[in-house]
Formats: sequence, C-alpha cells, structure tokens
Amino acid sequence: MRPIQIIVCGKSSHVAIGVKEGIRPAYEVLHFINSVEVGVRDLPFLLQEQAPPSQGWANLGTQRYGEKVGAVVAGGGYNDADFARLREACEGKSRIPWLRHDISNEILLTQPKQNVGIEYGEQLSKQIVEVLGSLKKKNKMEEDGVYWFQTEPAPRGSSE
Repeated sequence: MRPIQIIVCGKSSHVAIGVKEGIRPAYEVLHFINSVEVGVRDLPFLLQEQAPPSQGWANLGTQRYGEKVGAVVAGGGYNDADFARLREACEGKSRIPWLRHDISNEILLTQPKQNVGIEYGEQLSKQIVEVLGSLKKKNKMEEDGVYWFQTEPAPRGSSE
C-alpha cells in the first residue's frame, strides 16, 4: 500500500527532516513549505494535484506532484494569522484535514528551551502519526477540519 502524501509547513528544515523520517512508512512528505508566502502561492496547486509554480529550489518532499494530498501539517512557527492565511488561500481546493502544532505546553518560562532540530521533528512525527491514524479510523481523512497535535511534555527537570 502506498504511503499517504502530506504537505509539511514549517520554519525549520532540520525539524522537517525529523518529521519526514518519523512519519514513514505510513506517510510521506510530498512537499515542504518554508514560509507563509510560499504556502499561499504553492498550496492551492498542490492540493489540486498540480506541481507548484516555484520548483527552483531543492525541496525536502518526494516531489511526486500529481498525487493526492492526504493532509496539511503546520508547525508551531505559524501563528493564528499565518495559519488563517494558508487556509484562506486554499479555500475550496480540497477536503482534507489540517493539523496544527499546539506549542502551549512548550512555552514555559521556567523550563529550558526545547532543542529544535531533527530529534524534535521525530518527536513531533509520533504525534502527527497518532492524530492522522485516529482520523483515518474515524473516516475523517476526506473531510476538511483543523486538528491539533503537540509533543509530549518533557519530564520535570529534564532539558529534553
């Protein structure tokens, strides 16, 4: 069975690499969006199974354009306004779930700042796979909706 293609919107390519590796084999990153502007421009094409207009840079995704997209995943670097802009640009283009990273449990001033790299992306991927698996079980993969995911909180006193 072929993996479900997803689009990852994130600000860090290192985190995206961790997500890309961690979601396999059930899911694959079709395309990585690294800014709101690129997302607004490229997402509508990708959601309609077309190649994006900007293909001049090496993309972390499979780049198998023309394949159906199963979900869009936005990282914690996208605030409410950014996320709304991405969704508005894609209005009416598809009916798929959009996942959003809930960073509220990570912003604790008393805790050390989380290391944002490949390992962090791998942690996120576990939650992404869990949410997508749940949506699949509930037959919601063909429905528009916004669903939140978050990393597991680090144990007290831990810097990981």
